[in-house]
Amino acid sequence: MNTPKGLINVNGTRMIDTMIDAAIAADIEDIVIVRGYLGDNFDQLLHKYPNIRFFDNPHYNEGDNIISAEYVKDLFENSYIMDSDFILKNPNLIRKYEYESMHCGIFSEKTDDWCLGVDENQIIQSEYYGGENTYIGISVTYWNSEDGKQLGKDIDEIFHTPNGKKNYWQAVPFTLKKENYKIKLRECSFSDIIEIDTFEELKAIDPIYAI
Repeated sequence: MNTPKGLINVNGTRMIDTMIDAAIAADIEDIVIVRGYLGDNFDQLLHKYPNIRFFDNPHYNEGDNIISAEYVKDLFENSYIMDSDFILKNPNLIRKYEYESMHCGIFSEKTDDWCLGVDENQIIQSEYYGGENTYIGISVTYWNSEDGKQLGKDIDEIFHTPNGKKNYWQAVPFTLKKENYKIKLRECSFSDIIEIDTFEELKAIDPIYAI
């Protein structure tokens, strides 16, 4: 496919627009996008959103998404971090004021997806793949000033270890450096967010791709 995933139109709207529009509606003005594969294609966003900022990751194919995180490691304080491979159906998940760091999750009786293990206070304790009566991790997170500053430091440290580029950034706070964080799970539902991982899922949501 010659279009970065976030720029794919689903039912007439680019996936990334659902996130940007939610941020703007919440009076969040500083919006940053890290560009990798076919990064210049994101310039089209400037027609609708002239104030967004781009950071370019020319090494996107040398490892996992920790490479992109490394480029913006100093911007995590009081910030949302979102992947671009989903449709944000409920813009109210993005709020102007947040007071604690959080990670969105959807309860599932059984899943093969990436899961978050929580304690009795809904504090995230672990991450793993597949499980029952667990929470599917959804890539909408918020980091307060303290946690965001720590996250930037920890990502930089892990990035510069042998094979550090092979990590995804979420592994830093939830596995590799989890002792440094107490992140709350915010429960949401499949009606709030739709993740699209495969072309089959895309066709099921937007019939135009089934032609």
